[in-house]
Amino acid sequence: MLKFILRWGLSMILGRQQFADIMMLFLPEGIRAEHKTGRRPGSVLDVGLVYGAGDPLILCLMATQLANNGEGAVILGKAAAIIYTAGKEKCV
Repeated sequence: MLKFILRWGLSMILGRQQFADIMMLFLPEGIRAEHKTGRRPGSVLDVGLVYGAGDPLILCLMATQLANNGEGAVILGKAAAIIYTAGKEKCV
């Protein structure tokens, strides 16, 4: 029961994320994720679950010491796409 409550609570918090400009930037259209982004001057992060054909993929992405947060978001978005593609190929 505790596992269900924790999962439900995480889903409620992470599922409300409105910004999709980091982890979801380069993922295929229609992919669903529950995640949370964060930004500070010189740092960006995105943490969450990405749902595809197999088990959910847990991604924790962070870039620091950035001159430009926008560039960091693009780098992390590309990393998420590479990781998602590699995980998807292992499920086939």
